[in-house]
Amino acid sequence: MLFFLPFVILPFGTSHFEVPKVIVAQLLIEFLVVISLFQQQAFHLQKKALYAIVVLVILSVAGMFLFPSKVAFFGNPFRLQGVFLFWHLLLFCVFAKKHLFQNLPAWVVFVFLLAQVSGIFFFAPNTALRTYSFLGEPNAFAAVGAFGLPLLFVNRRKKEIFYLGLACIALIIFSSGSRSGLIAVAVEGVFLLLAKRFPHQLLRVFLICCGSSLLFLVSPFFTSDLHESRAEIWRSASIAFLENPIIGGGVGNVEILLHDASNQFASFISARYVDSSHSIFFDVLLQLGIVGLAAFLALIFLAFRSFFRTKNSAMISLLLGMIVVLSFNPASVWELVVFWYVIGEGVSTSDSSVTIESHTS
Repeated sequence: MLFFLPFVILPFGTSHFEVPKVIVAQLLIEFLVVISLFQQQAFHLQKKALYAIVVLVILSVAGMFLFPSKVAFFGNPFRLQGVFLFWHLLLFCVFAKKHLFQNLPAWVVFVFLLAQVSGIFFFAPNTALRTYSFLGEPNAFAAVGAFGLPLLFVNRRKKEIFYLGLACIALIIFSSGSRSGLIAVAVEGVFLLLAKRFPHQLLRVFLICCGSSLLFLVSPFFTSDLHESRAEIWRSASIAFLENPIIGGGVGNVEILLHDASNQFASFISARYVDSSHSIFFDVLLQLGIVGLAAFLALIFLAFRSFFRTKNSAMISLLLGMIVVLSFNPASVWELVVFWYVIGEGVSTSDSSVTIESHTS
């Protein structure tokens, strides 16, 4: 799913790029769960992670009853990011816990990147001359580079493939015109190089990279933009959050919450269709409140802590890179699949864990 899903494009629905990917992702996750159950696999999950996931599920169910809407369960017809997809992503986090990347051949990553680069020539750029390849959106396309760099680095024994892969990533970032993608790849690269040079200073290197990414990201993204001002979107998100600060306004209701809040100060959002707060953290805060954000942050913390304990610099950089690209842009379903896979990988590798047995009936 991680390598196949970005290429799913079907000519139906209101979004030929995103909607088919969501549907296929849900079907593949369901298939994964069924196969895992029939194979009677045992899953090791950190107790705190299990509690956090249960909290997220409970909040999502409560939101459907407390804040019902036409878009809550399946999401809007453009992105289908409602409760149904959210449950699938949580399932993927629990069930997709294989150490895939450590033994992944470098040529697989290179072929994936090369195929994504080929999409630059298949699809015309948007009106801003930014390319989007098979993802349908430039920032999501740039996330391919943030996904590929740590995987190339951990399997860099074949120098030719490694450098050709880096060339593909550079072309992806340049053609997409994504500042968040550029920062994500740069932060990943710096972290990986410093982690190799100072393997016993991972936490210090990590904090330096986090601070640098915030410094470079915040200033340009608060500039005024006629079509997409993050400052106004986040202002509306803050007002919407205050309406239901504890448990949020329900998964899938972001567009409703933002529109209602924007009417309070005559924001441009009130006259436009905005279905994301352009930050995964604001999206979680709006939909699941402080309680949900705390559970969400707990999962991220537990994943990072596990990777630090095992000194897995590749997974640390991958999770950090995905957080950067998701913190300043609407999320595509493929980005969410990668993000929740990495979280699942992290929260499944701890000494303090519970075992969930899967049995066939």
